[in-house]
Amino acid sequence: MQSMRHKQVLNQSLYDRLEATFGSVVIHSEGESFLAKKRKRAFSKNGRYPYYLDIMSSGEYYAVDCPVCGDSRHRLWINHMWGQTFEGMRLNHLCCCYNEGCTELDGFGKTLIDLLDPKTLTSVVKRTTVTVETKFLRELPGTTMSLVELPQEHLLRNYMQKRGFSMEVLDSWGLCWITDSQHPKIHDTNRLLIPINLVQQGREQMGAWQTRYFDYHTGSPNSPSKKIPKYLIQGPTRLIVYNLHNVDTDFIVICEGVFDAIRVGKAHGVCTFGKHLTTKQAELIEDRIISRGGFVVFAFDPDVTAKQWDKLQERIKLWPNTQYLHFPPGVDIADYTQKQANLLVEQIKENIKERI
Repeated sequence: MQSMRHKQVLNQSLYDRLEATFGSVVIHSEGESFLAKKRKRAFSKNGRYPYYLDIMSSGEYYAVDCPVCGDSRHRLWINHMWGQTFEGMRLNHLCCCYNEGCTELDGFGKTLIDLLDPKTLTSVVKRTTVTVETKFLRELPGTTMSLVELPQEHLLRNYMQKRGFSMEVLDSWGLCWITDSQHPKIHDTNRLLIPINLVQQGREQMGAWQTRYFDYHTGSPNSPSKKIPKYLIQGPTRLIVYNLHNVDTDFIVICEGVFDAIRVGKAHGVCTFGKHLTTKQAELIEDRIISRGGFVVFAFDPDVTAKQWDKLQERIKLWPNTQYLHFPPGVDIADYTQKQANLLVEQIKENIKERI
């Protein structure tokens, strides 16, 4: 198999080892910096593990077939810093299999260490990519048009109408359609663009962006292959809580995805881009909501694993005002009608009033 040295991957030794072990290797977030800072824990059991690594942007990933669960769709992602030592901390945890439950299996990490033997990797990561400076994305990946300007016959209109989202509402959240792009990750089936904004130096500006799979030729919202992501994220979203700068501070509803947050509404809906709450996201919520006596309501999808819940609970154990919404299997808040979602928000308001 042809070597990828001409691509100048960030960890050539690891890439070569993966290629020799697994054969096919797919690069994600090519060339993206690893952004992290060592921080001291506020609380530590028995003085163990007094420090943690606050990862703000995880950088380049190498995707291969998973030897633990038998995946053959490149669902095992290994960070380019895997096996490296950073600020005295060995980063053997920077890997994840996206087959549900695989990463949590006993022996997952040991299997990779035994196969790849990180201590024998000869080259080091290009250290110029390790920095505490945050690389936000300020430019859209192409020319865009407002969703309300799409032709009436455009198949996206019909799809969103069936889901109960109007073009006017989506447009008010900044969603748009990419009409022309030279970006290597933009193609005919991911032109629905979601700019991800935050406030810096007192003004709102873009820090990342996301696209949603939609084949506008056929009207299909479903990817034909699991190798093609439903959502493509570019930028350090681990540092951003979507829409947090717009919400009222009495309470927020934390969702997994953007469309969940849109269903909740601008006054209270936010999202963390997945079934997690990073350290930085938690800090942002503490500064804007918790410190002002606000409530936090979690509305994650019902397929969150027990380990993910445990990790979340550990991160928010000192938060005084939290609630949890529970949905039937296969249902998330974006599946609600707008009327149902509005009623849910009103019920949350009433529940909070009773607790104050």
